[in-house]
Amino acid sequence: MRPPFFMQELVESVRRLVSECRNDNDIDRQVSILIRANAMLPESMQLKIPSLITADYIRKALSDIEEQIEAIPTT
Repeated sequence: MRPPFFMQELVESVRRLVSECRNDNDIDRQVSILIRANAMLPESMQLKIPSLITADYIRKALSDIEEQIEAIPTT
């Protein structure tokens, strides 16, 4: 397992990407940010992102990612 300090840094990085994605109005940039955030998660926590992505899916996926990172132990 990765050291706790690495996991804390990972969680913070993913949170920043989620926030950045929510604040961006360009759907193409949102998709790119979503894919980056998802790729940072441990493989067992990654979402299966469909080939057709809508704004509604992005909102749902960001919420799911936030739930996933809350489950990551950082201490």
